[in-house]
This record gives sequence, structure tokens and C-alpha cells, in this order.
Amino acid sequence: MKMTHRYIYIIGISFLVLLPVSCGQKHKAASLADDFVERYALQPEQLTDRDYCHFDSTHRLNDSLVAELQQQHKPLFKKDIPYPAPKAGRMLYLIRMNYTSGGDDTLVHTFYIDEHMQHIVAFK
Repeated sequence: MKMTHRYIYIIGISFLVLLPVSCGQKHKAASLADDFVERYALQPEQLTDRDYCHFDSTHRLNDSLVAELQQQHKPLFKKDIPYPAPKAGRMLYLIRMNYTSGGDDTLVHTFYIDEHMQHIVAFK
């Protein structure tokens, strides 16, 4: 019984230590995405009620998929957005942005962020 309490205690402390780190990363990702929207949206003031959610990481996007996402033109955003060069085999973070544009229904974009949390590498 004593060992069970010890494991529960260790798990609880680990959770409390890791929670602020995760929240800090989500905040950084949301800030990067918001800055990206402000810089590259055609009319950023029309993208209202922005809500950033679903922060996660992925290894599932290979270089060709990232390049394809970079080439796709998205309505409401400028063409020829400069992205950093893709790097093979890297982990990416992602964060989803829900928003409205001109009072329409809720729209969604997913932003992919490099492993150092410095740049948006693609979005869809």
C-alpha cells in the first residue's frame, strides 16, 4: 500500500511541474499564430473572435506535405507568404485557430510551427 501512495504522489507532482510548461508553449504558439495572422491576412481586423485551441505536436507531416501546404493559397490571406525552408524529419507543433470573418460562421485554420517555436512553417 505504501508504494501505491508513493507512485500517486510522484505522478501528481510530475503533473503539477509539467502543466505550466505546456501552458507556456500553448501561449507561445498562439502568439506566433496571432502575429502571423496580423502580418499576412488581407484584412486582419475582419478576422474576429479568434480562439486558439488544440495545441499538440506531430511527426506526420513530411517535407512534401509542408511544401504543398505552403504553396496553397488560402482565401483571406496574402499570396507568396515567405516560409522558412523545410527540414527533413522534424517534429512540428500545431495549434488550431477558430474565428469569424465578417460575421459569418466559425472558420478554422491549423498553424504548423517549427520544433523551436520560432516560425510558422505552414498552415491550412
